[in-house]
Amino acid sequence: MASLFGALLLLAPLNAGALEPRPLSEPAADETALREQRVALKSLQAELLLDAARLEWNERHESRRRTGHGRRPASHSHRDEARTKSPGQRLRPAGDTPRRPVSIAQSPAVERASDVLGGNIRVNPPPASWTQSEVGLAAIGTRLVMAWNDGTLPFSTGPLAYSTSTDAGRSWSIAAPLPVGNGVISWESDPVLVADSGRGEFWFCALALVSKTAANGIGFVKGVFGDSGFVWERVGYVRAARDTLFDKPWIAVDPRSGALMASYTSFYRAGRQLTDRIEFQRSLDGGLSWSPKLGLSLPRETGLVQGSRPAVGPEGEVHVVWATVDTSEGGRGLDELRIRTSSDGGGSFHDPVTLARIVTNFASGAPGYNRPYAINFPSIAVDCSSGPGRGRIYVAWMESADFYSTALGSLRSVVERKGQGQPTNFEIGDVVRGSHVVGDSPHAFQFLAHRGGTALFMLDSLGGEVDLALGVGCEEDPFQLAYSDPPQFGRPRVALVSFSRDGVFTLNIFGRGTLSGGFRIRTGWQREGQGRGRDVRDVFVASSQDGSHWSNPSRVSDAPPGTDDWLPELAVGPAGEVYAAWYDWSDSPALRCGALSNTRLSRSMDGGRSWQRVGTLSNESSDWSAATSNIVPNQGDYIGLAVDTLGVSVGWADARGGTPDIYFAHVDPARLFTLPVPLTGVSLGAPHPNPTRGELRVAYAAMAGVPARIELWDIAGRRLQQQLVPVVAAAAELKLVLPPGLAAGVYLLRFTQGPLSATARVALIP
Repeated sequence: MASLFGALLLLAPLNAGALEPRPLSEPAADETALREQRVALKSLQAELLLDAARLEWNERHESRRRTGHGRRPASHSHRDEARTKSPGQRLRPAGDTPRRPVSIAQSPAVERASDVLGGNIRVNPPPASWTQSEVGLAAIGTRLVMAWNDGTLPFSTGPLAYSTSTDAGRSWSIAAPLPVGNGVISWESDPVLVADSGRGEFWFCALALVSKTAANGIGFVKGVFGDSGFVWERVGYVRAARDTLFDKPWIAVDPRSGALMASYTSFYRAGRQLTDRIEFQRSLDGGLSWSPKLGLSLPRETGLVQGSRPAVGPEGEVHVVWATVDTSEGGRGLDELRIRTSSDGGGSFHDPVTLARIVTNFASGAPGYNRPYAINFPSIAVDCSSGPGRGRIYVAWMESADFYSTALGSLRSVVERKGQGQPTNFEIGDVVRGSHVVGDSPHAFQFLAHRGGTALFMLDSLGGEVDLALGVGCEEDPFQLAYSDPPQFGRPRVALVSFSRDGVFTLNIFGRGTLSGGFRIRTGWQREGQGRGRDVRDVFVASSQDGSHWSNPSRVSDAPPGTDDWLPELAVGPAGEVYAAWYDWSDSPALRCGALSNTRLSRSMDGGRSWQRVGTLSNESSDWSAATSNIVPNQGDYIGLAVDTLGVSVGWADARGGTPDIYFAHVDPARLFTLPVPLTGVSLGAPHPNPTRGELRVAYAAMAGVPARIELWDIAGRRLQQQLVPVVAAAAELKLVLPPGLAAGVYLLRFTQGPLSATARVALIP
C-alpha cells in the first residue's frame, strides 16, 4: 500500500485519471447555491429522524402480526434490522481471523505510558460470538450494576443483559437477562441505570413490550443489594400504547425524596403523517403509579426532536434536555439544544431555553459505526456536592465543523471509468457522475486528502427506488471512515469525513437493490464557517447555575483537528469536579487511517470552563470496521459513566476481540489527582461546632488549582469517609456531614494535598 501512495503522490500531470492535491483557494459557491444546498441537507436531516422511527414502527407491526405479541426473532436484537448485514459490517466467514488488536501503548500518538489509566475488565463472558453494546452503569460505593444491549442471550426476556459487582468492578457476576412481569413481557433496547445512593437502590429503565395488546412501552425495574446478593425487587412500566412508538427513554431519581423522573421521545401519527415530541412523567411512589404524560417540546418543534434526558438537582429541581432540528432559513443550518427546568419536582416546567446552537453531523457516524446515519443527543449532569458549584447544570454534546458553508462541485466534472478494473481518480471539489446497473461490482473512486482537512461528500440524483450506499475508507475496508445509507430509497447519501494523515483515500458506492440508475456525487473541502467544531466532531460542554443563563461552550477534547470525538457522557464528582468520557480516535496510528478508537477521560476543576486530559481508559484500540456485529448500532448510542468518592467507573463497547464486547475500567482518586506543580504547604483550621452532632465546618489553606482530599478517621486508624476538594481558592471553608451511625467519641480530620497533609480533631456527641 505504501508504494501505491508514493506512486500516486508523484503523479504530476492534471488529467481525468490523475490525482494531484490542489490548493484550497477555489472560489466558494454563491449564496443562492449554498442556500439551496442547506435546504436540501436540512430536509434530509429532518427526514432521517422520522425515517428511523418509521422503519421501527413497520417492523414492530410486522413482528406483532407474525408472532401475535410483537417479540422479535432472537437474531435481530436491536433496531434497523434491515441494515444489520450492511456493506459496512460484513459478516466474517467461519474460521476467519480478526485483525490483530492494536495496543494503545504501541500507538505513536500516545506521548507517555502513564496516559493509560489502568487495567480493563471484560464484563460479558466468553464466548461472545456477537455484539454487546450501549452501556447503562450506576454505582453506590463498591457496588455496581451494568446493563447493555446483548445479541447473544436467549430470547426469553429480550436482547438485554445485566451484571453486578461488589468490589468496585474488579470482578463481575455472570451476565443474566433482565426480569419480566407485571405487564412487561420482553426488553427491547436503550438500557439506562441510575443509583439512589441514599436508599441503596438501583433503577433500570429501557424500551419494552408490554402485554399482548399494548406492545410498545417503557419499562423499569428496581434492584437492591441484600444479604444474599443483588435482587430485582419490582418490575413495572411507565407507559404503554399501541398507537405510539417510544424511543430514547431516560430515568433520573430525586436524591431527597426518591421520586422518579422519566423522559422520552414519542413518535405518533397526526393524520397520515408520522411526527414526534418530547414527553415527561414522574412517579412519587417508587414506580407504583406515574403522572399523566406532559409534553415538554414546543409545537414548533413537532417532528424535529430526539434524545431527551432528565436530571435532578440537590434541592429537587428537575432539568430535561433534548436536541431539536432547526429547518428554518433563519437557523442557517444550526440546530438547538433545548432545556426545561422544574422548580416543583417535575409537577410543572418553566419555558424552554436554548442553551446552545450547534452544527450537527447527522448523516454519517464515527469510523466503523454501522448505523447508516449519525445521532447527536446531549448528556446532562448536575452538581449535587456541598461545594461552591452545588446545583450547577452541565450539558455535553458533539459538534462538527460548519459543512453548510462548503462549496460542492466547484471544480470540474469527472465521469466514472467503468470496466478498467481500476478506481476512477478525482479531486475534492469535483462532481463525480456514474451509473449503476444491477449486478455491478462496487463503484470505486480515489482521491488525495491532507492531514487535518475535512471533506463533504453528497450523493444524489437517485431516481425512484435505486438503492445505493456511500462509504469513505482506505486500506481494505471501503466503509472504514464513514458510512451513509438512509433507510428510505431516493434519499441523498451524505458523509462528512476528517483525515488524520496525508495520502490516498477511497470513495465507494455499493448497489443493493433491484433497480439500475445514475448517480451524482458532489464533493468539497470544508471552509471556515459558523460554529465551534473544527472537524467531523468535537465534544463541547456548557454549564448554568439556574438553567436559564448558560456559559460559553468549552471544548473538552485536546485532540488536534482531523479525528473524531463521539458519544460523550458527563458526571459530577463528590467535590464538584466534572468528568467527561467518550470514544476518541486521536490515538489511532496514522497508517491505520485514523480509524482505531479508544475511550478517553477528561476533567474540569473550574466549573467546566477548562478541561484537562485525565488519560485513556482502554488499554487496547478498537478497529470497528474489522469487527462483525449483529446489532445496530455496534458502538451503541451512549457509554456508561459513574463517579463517587471511590473514583470514576466507565463502561463501553469495545471491538478489540473481533466483535463488540462490554469493557469496564475504574480509576481511583489517587490516580485521578496527580500533582502538576510542587506544593508549598497546607493547613487546617479548628472545626466548628466542636463537639458536633454530625455537621461541621472547617477552614483550610492550600494551593489553588490543585485538588485535595479530606478524610475522617477513627482512633483505631480506620478511614471512615473521604471527600474530594477542588481547591479553587487558596483559602476556603468546607461543610462536612459525617456518616450516620457513628458512635460518640473523638475522630480525626485529615486534609491531604499531594504529599502534604494537616489534621484536626473533632468530637462527636449523641
